[in-house]
Amino acid sequence: MKRLFLVANACLAFSVPTSAMMDDECTKMWKQADVNNDGLLSGVEAGRYAAWMRVKDKSVLADSTISRAQFLENCKSDVFTTAAVDAGAPL
Repeated sequence: MKRLFLVANACLAFSVPTSAMMDDECTKMWKQADVNNDGLLSGVEAGRYAAWMRVKDKSVLADSTISRAQFLENCKSDVFTTAAVDAGAPL
Protein backbone atom coordinates (compact mmCIF):
# COMPACT_ATOMS: atom_id res chain seq x y z
CA MET A 1 0.00 0.00 0.00
CA LYS A 2 2.84 2.35 0.84
CA ARG A 3 4.45 1.68 -2.54
CA LEU A 4 1.20 2.41 -4.39
CA PHE A 5 0.88 5.74 -2.55
CA LEU A 6 4.45 6.75 -3.45
CA VAL A 7 4.01 5.79 -7.11
CA ALA A 8 0.72 7.69 -7.35
CA ASN A 9 2.27 10.82 -5.83
CA ALA A 10 5.28 10.62 -8.14
CA CYS A 11 3.04 10.32 -11.21
CA LEU A 12 0.96 13.28 -10.09
CA ALA A 13 4.02 15.42 -9.39
CA PHE A 14 5.54 14.79 -12.81
CA SER A 15 2.34 15.09 -14.82
CA VAL A 16 1.23 18.57 -13.76
CA PRO A 17 3.27 21.51 -15.04
CA THR A 18 3.78 23.75 -12.05
CA SER A 19 5.56 26.67 -13.64
CA ALA A 20 3.56 27.20 -16.83
CA MET A 21 2.46 30.79 -17.12
CA MET A 22 -1.24 31.49 -17.35
CA ASP A 23 -3.04 33.48 -20.05
CA ASP A 24 -3.39 36.61 -17.94
CA GLU A 25 0.30 36.57 -16.94
CA CYS A 26 1.38 36.19 -20.56
CA THR A 27 -1.00 38.92 -21.72
CA LYS A 28 0.37 41.25 -19.06
CA MET A 29 3.92 40.43 -20.14
CA TRP A 30 2.97 41.11 -23.78
CA LYS A 31 1.53 44.53 -22.91
CA GLN A 32 4.74 45.44 -21.11
CA ALA A 33 6.89 44.21 -24.00
CA ASP A 34 4.92 45.84 -26.86
CA VAL A 35 5.78 49.39 -25.88
CA ASN A 36 4.52 51.06 -29.08
CA ASN A 37 1.32 48.94 -29.29
CA ASP A 38 1.84 47.95 -32.94
CA GLY A 39 1.13 44.25 -32.37
CA LEU A 40 4.73 43.20 -33.08
CA LEU A 41 7.89 43.11 -31.07
CA SER A 42 10.75 44.43 -33.15
CA GLY A 43 14.11 46.03 -32.59
CA VAL A 44 14.77 46.83 -28.95
CA GLU A 45 11.37 45.44 -27.92
CA ALA A 46 12.18 41.98 -29.30
CA GLY A 47 15.82 41.75 -28.22
CA ARG A 48 15.68 39.75 -25.04
CA TYR A 49 12.63 37.70 -26.06
CA ALA A 50 14.28 36.68 -29.35
CA ALA A 51 17.40 35.73 -27.39
CA TRP A 52 15.36 33.54 -25.02
CA MET A 53 13.71 31.89 -28.03
CA ARG A 54 17.07 31.15 -29.64
CA VAL A 55 18.41 29.67 -26.40
CA LYS A 56 15.36 27.38 -26.17
CA ASP A 57 15.70 26.38 -29.88
CA LYS A 58 12.49 28.13 -30.96
CA SER A 59 12.21 29.62 -34.43
CA VAL A 60 12.82 33.35 -34.74
CA LEU A 61 12.46 35.37 -37.93
CA ALA A 62 15.66 36.72 -39.46
CA ASP A 63 14.69 40.28 -38.51
CA SER A 64 13.86 39.09 -34.95
CA THR A 65 10.26 40.32 -35.07
CA ILE A 66 7.84 38.45 -32.83
CA SER A 67 4.07 38.47 -33.35
CA ARG A 68 1.61 38.54 -30.47
CA ALA A 69 0.47 34.96 -31.18
CA GLN A 70 4.05 33.70 -31.33
CA PHE A 71 4.90 35.55 -28.11
CA LEU A 72 1.90 34.16 -26.22
CA GLU A 73 2.56 30.61 -27.45
CA ASN A 74 6.17 30.76 -26.27
CA CYS A 75 5.19 32.44 -23.01
CA LYS A 76 2.73 29.68 -22.15
CA SER A 77 5.40 27.05 -22.83
CA ASP A 78 7.76 28.79 -20.36
CA VAL A 79 10.29 30.07 -22.88
CA PHE A 80 10.42 33.47 -21.17
CA THR A 81 10.61 32.34 -17.56
CA THR A 82 13.80 32.53 -15.59
CA ALA A 83 14.82 30.13 -12.89
CA ALA A 84 14.59 31.42 -9.36
CA VAL A 85 17.79 31.46 -7.39
CA ASP A 86 17.63 29.72 -4.05
CA ALA A 87 18.79 31.78 -1.09
CA GLY A 88 22.31 30.77 -0.13
CA ALA A 89 22.98 29.01 -3.43
CA PRO A 90 26.57 29.16 -4.66
CA LEU A 91 27.43 31.15 -7.77
